[in-house]
Order: sequence, then C-alpha cells, then structure tokens
Amino acid sequence: MTTSHGTEFEIHDPNNTLTPRQREVLVWVVEGKDNGAIGILVGITLGTVKFHMIALLRRFDAPNRQLLISRAWKAGLVKARQLAIGLLILGNA
Repeated sequence: MTTSHGTEFEIHDPNNTLTPRQREVLVWVVEGKDNGAIGILVGITLGTVKFHMIALLRRFDAPNRQLLISRAWKAGLVKARQLAIGLLILGNA
C-alpha cells in the first residue's frame, strides 16, 4: 500500500498492477497536485512526472486526470485514509 505523508488517500495495489513510482504519482494526482508540485513532492523531474502520468493515463484509458482518478477509484486502487473519513464526517456534522 502506498501512502505519502500529508495525503488523505492511499493507493492499495495488492496485485502490483502499477509500479511503485506510478502509485506514488497517482496518490498525489488524487490529492489534486499538478505535475510541478508532484515532481517536488516526490523528488523527480517534471519530465519524469510527465512520463509516469502518460503511463497512468494509458493504463486506465483516460484522456484526463479526472477520468484517471475516477477509474482508479472504481478499480479499488484509491482508498481514503481513516483520518480523512473522520474529518469529512466531523466537517459535515
């Protein structure tokens, strides 16, 4: 399971359908970060982020980030962390 510090989500990929770096990039995409921010957070170049983004978009046959997130969520890869769920519930109370 890939979890990055400061994220409200984690990537659950028990069959290792994605590379470790793809999982790390995907969790930040789900958080809404742009490519530049992902590069800084992960410690890779913008070109490398774009490389992994292209691979993720192709893997999920998604023309954009929104559909990528939706399809990754529906595939069961994206999980909300417990803290995030609690905050959402408390925020709506």
